Amino acid sequence: EDGSLTQADLNELSGEIYKLWDDLLNDMWEAMEAELNGDTMDTLTQDQQEWITGKDAEVKKAGESYAGGSIAVLIMNEKAAELTKARVYELAPYFIE
Repeated sequence: EDGSLTQADLNELSGEIYKLWDDLLNDMWEAMEAELNGDTMDTLTQDQQEWITGKDAEVKKAGESYAGGSIAVLIMNEKAAELTKARVYELAPYFIE
């Protein structure tokens, strides 16, 4: 909403937001590997691989209508951040159990 930011600035900032959520997800994953039993982690690992495939497809789809445009990166980063944030909240109950 800051009119002084360029599209490149917005792209960079959206990438940083996505990276924050992705780093949190990776930290959570490491903690889960250390705490959860093998069967649970095997199931979660398979689910995670499917989630990553789905996330990548949704991110790509989000940017398709802006292909070649400078805003495509922003749209894709926002979608990736949104999906990753949702995954963090989806996995959070494993820390409560």
